[in-house]
Amino acid sequence: MVRRAIMFVAVCFIACTPAHALTAVCKNPVGRISGVHGNAAGGKAFDEPDAISNATFTFLWNRGESEATIVSQSSGGSASTKETALLIFDSDEQLTFLVVYESAVWIYSVYPLRKMALMTSHNNGVSVDSGGAVVKSYQATCDIGQ
Repeated sequence: MVRRAIMFVAVCFIACTPAHALTAVCKNPVGRISGVHGNAAGGKAFDEPDAISNATFTFLWNRGESEATIVSQSSGGSASTKETALLIFDSDEQLTFLVVYESAVWIYSVYPLRKMALMTSHNNGVSVDSGGAVVKSYQATCDIGQ
């Protein structure tokens, strides 16, 4: 009887303990875009500087859970975008999130100790020019909260 009571209390404690919610707010990613343009641009190769100007990416996750939320917002009054991401790597030094779209894959790695994020996109074109091979790679500084 005592053993059952102890087990019940232990299970309730674990189930009732709130998840450790964390956030990272990362701003103004800068980097490069490179690859080969798609069908409309004739397959021309390119490699050039790029930035997501005045953009903020907010990462929200709970330690020990496999899903996270990424909210992106750019200046100019456009609506924010909310995505569900898969948390594929979780340590004190690095968290890596994956978002898969119909024609692109985004990988976001947040480094809490360095207060930075690395973001990459792999897709088959720039804008509506499909049929290419494009990678976008960015770095942003982050404020980390708990």
